[in-house]
Amino acid sequence: MTIEITPQELHQLLQDGQAATGVQLVDVRRAEEVAIGTLPGAHHLLLQELPQRWQELDHTLPTVTLCHHGVRSMQAAQFLRQQGFTQVQSLAGGLDRWSQEVDPTLPRYRDCHEPYKAVFHPAADGFNDHGTNWHRMGTVSGRAITNGNSCPRSDAHLPCSAPRPNC
Repeated sequence: MTIEITPQELHQLLQDGQAATGVQLVDVRRAEEVAIGTLPGAHHLLLQELPQRWQELDHTLPTVTLCHHGVRSMQAAQFLRQQGFTQVQSLAGGLDRWSQEVDPTLPRYRDCHEPYKAVFHPAADGFNDHGTNWHRMGTVSGRAITNGNSCPRSDAHLPCSAPRPNC
């Protein structure tokens, strides 16, 4: 089983009544994002809480993790596979792609936290977040910032006034 499922593939799976009842949808976004919209029947389980709460999920069911653009859901899917989930996939492109390709009634939004990403550190007992659950991800002076080891204090390149990590 591949680690990603496309919006079209998930849509087909959910249209098949018998298969749809056995699919576990897990939305790993923040509560304010879920309030904007999610897929019917999705279980909200914040990505940062996954290391403490993954046992709430049924590992025998096919599971699809959801987020805004597919980054956090990929991290969740990889984590769940490490916990023994064999039928877990991440929604490729996230719910934003779903709303573009499958259901335009699902609201799209611009998330001010997009320049950050949660990073799972198994040895550090969970998601290391420098106090805010997010690391910077973007560019500064043309070079990519992709992990917590390169966390500049300058916020000039950020697109909005989102809370900043405590680096």
